[in-house]
Amino acid sequence: MEKARAMFKTGGGAAGRAAAIFLLILAVPGAAHAGALLAAVFPFEIEETGPVGVQPADQARLQELDAQLAQALSASGKFVPVDIENVAAQLAGNGLHDCPSCGPELARAVGAQVSVNGWVQKVSNMILSINLVVRDAATGKVLQAGSVAIRGDTDAAWRRGLAHLLKHRILNNDTASAR
Repeated sequence: MEKARAMFKTGGGAAGRAAAIFLLILAVPGAAHAGALLAAVFPFEIEETGPVGVQPADQARLQELDAQLAQALSASGKFVPVDIENVAAQLAGNGLHDCPSCGPELARAVGAQVSVNGWVQKVSNMILSINLVVRDAATGKVLQAGSVAIRGDTDAAWRRGLAHLLKHRILNNDTASAR
């Protein structure tokens, strides 16, 4: 767990964050559940449309969302995240949210049944949204998706936003039956 946290703090781009996500997953007790879907959980992205640009605090918050997402998916018993380090280099500079077929393709390459990707749209320091999509790796079909608007550019607002999205849109349905 400490090794994963250290990797998050030191950055390392998409490849480092992908490896750190996997290490965090291994630290979650009971992560492997019968009937759970193998999930390629990709690092969060940011779409900054405001005048300020992506700030260091934004990058740190993305890393926190990565950890929160991986832990919540594992703890739910519905997903078993897989190691995506082998495809992490292909993530650099590519927005999965702009390429619906890319996530499933990369998920298949690492033996996952579903791809999970999220992104934050930041219009300003007061207007943001957190988005998450779960796709069937074989077909690309959207199994679960959701978006939550948050007000305020704080660590707590980002955490609460993702927690709400997971609880009310992603983890409250039977994703396996949607396949």
